[in-house]
Amino acid sequence: MRTMSHLLRSRVAQLAGSVALGLGLLTLGLLAFGLVGWTPSAGAERHDRHDTDWEDSDRGRVQGAAFHWSGRIAPGRRLEIHGINGPIEATLASGSEARVDAEKYGRRSDPDRVKVDVVEERDGVLICARYPKPNGELNDCDERHGQETRNNDTVVKFHVEVPRGVELVAHTVNGGIEIEDLKGDVEAAT
Repeated sequence: MRTMSHLLRSRVAQLAGSVALGLGLLTLGLLAFGLVGWTPSAGAERHDRHDTDWEDSDRGRVQGAAFHWSGRIAPGRRLEIHGINGPIEATLASGSEARVDAEKYGRRSDPDRVKVDVVEERDGVLICARYPKPNGELNDCDERHGQETRNNDTVVKFHVEVPRGVELVAHTVNGGIEIEDLKGDVEAAT
């Protein structure tokens, strides 16, 4: 009886998690296409040791060199942004040129040790934040291998303008993704 009860509770928890994930993906899709809006309610702010929005409290923050890139990406191609620690904000570009700006800042770590690289690929452009590993080498741009920021609190905040018809792929680990009025496919994960 005890085992059956445990299995039932476990299955109910799995189903609840699946429903929550489905609702989350549906909400993200609706937000991406501008069908619904979201505004945080009073008291909804998050302040913890992983918070990447330091604008209210700049004490001890060090600004790194800014990053700027712009270029043409043909409709049907993709603009891919890989961040680790920090938010990604994307809006529709006013013309046919994509633009990516990044701000780097940290408190304990030197933001200039984190590099933002551009990789031109067959199907578009990949822009990624590369953090130093303990051995001093930088992480690869490939998000599936060796992404670590151990003891590095540098935040890279991406501002992206995406032309009409260009797919946006936005991935970050510790930060939000805000997408507004894009006219192309979107894949976002945090």
